Amino acid sequence: MTGKQAPSKLTTAKDYETRLLRVLKHIDENLDGPLKLEELASIANFSPFHFHRLFKGMTGETLGGYIRRRRLLMAANQLRTSKASITELALDAAFENSESFSRAFKILFGVSPSQYRRNGQVLITPQGLSSLATGYQNSEAIALLHYLQHEARRMSFDVKIKQMPTIKLAYIRHTGSYFKVGPTFEQAIKAVHQQGLWSAESMVLGLSYDNPSKTEEHLLRCDAGVSVSLDATVCDPLALRDIQAGDYATVMLKGPYDQIAPTYDWFYGQWLPQSGRETANHPPVEIFHSDARNTPPQDLLTEIRIPLV
Repeated sequence: MTGKQAPSKLTTAKDYETRLLRVLKHIDENLDGPLKLEELASIANFSPFHFHRLFKGMTGETLGGYIRRRRLLMAANQLRTSKASITELALDAAFENSESFSRAFKILFGVSPSQYRRNGQVLITPQGLSSLATGYQNSEAIALLHYLQHEARRMSFDVKIKQMPTIKLAYIRHTGSYFKVGPTFEQAIKAVHQQGLWSAESMVLGLSYDNPSKTEEHLLRCDAGVSVSLDATVCDPLALRDIQAGDYATVMLKGPYDQIAPTYDWFYGQWLPQSGRETANHPPVEIFHSDARNTPPQDLLTEIRIPLV
C-alpha cells in the first residue's frame, strides 16, 4: 500500500460511517412515521439492494430490529410521561395492535407495558440486553465506532477484486428457506445434464435476492442453477438469465453454509467501508465448489462474489 492510497481509504471509511449516522438520525427523528428501505438507502446514498446488508454489517443489528427497538424505547418513555393508552402507543410505534406491541415490549424489557407504567420496573431480558449492547444505547457514534473496532473484527478473509466476464445461468427459481434450496439445485443440475448443457467449465451457483434478516422465510428468493455457454437455449424446467460482467469482490469461504450470512456481515461492515469501492445494484453470486452430499460441512468451499461499481 502506498502513502497516497491510505488517506483515501480512511476517508472512505469515515464517509460510510457519516452516511450511516445520517440514516440513524433520520430514524430517531421519525420514529412515529413510515420508515421505508428505499428512503433510508437514499438518505445514505447507498443502493437499496445492498443497504440492509451494509446496515447489519456495520451495526450488528438488522435495520428492522434497530427501528423496532428504538420505537419500543420511545414507547417506554411515553408510558412514564404521558397518559396515552397502550393501544395509542402501540399504533404510534407502528405496531398493528396492542397485543403484538405488548409481546415485543415484554421480550425487550421483561415486563408488560401495563406493569412498566405502574411501577417503572425494567428487567432487561438477555435478548433485550444483547440488542442494546450492539445498538445505540447512549451515543450512536461511540457505539458504532466500538462495534466497528471490536465486535465485527472476529472474522477476516482474503478479498480479491476480479474482472469477471458475463455468465449465462440456466436456473430454477426457489422460494423459501435458503437452507432448503438443495433439492432445487439438484433438479437444475439434472435438467442441465439431460439437456446436454453441462461442460467442463460449468459451475454450480446461486443468486440470492433477499436478506433472511429482513424478509420472511417463505418469501426468500434464490435462482439456483448452473453456468452454461453464452449461446445456450433451454426448455422447462430451466430458465436463462445473464450475470453481468464487471468488477467483483471475491471471498472464498471454507466451512458450513450457516457461515455465509456472517461472511456477508463482515464484508459489508468491515471490508467495504475500507475498500474505497461501492456495490453495484445487482445481487451477489454464490458459487458452490463442493458437493454437499459427500463433503464434511467444515470442508465446504463457497465462493462469494459481490458486484462493484
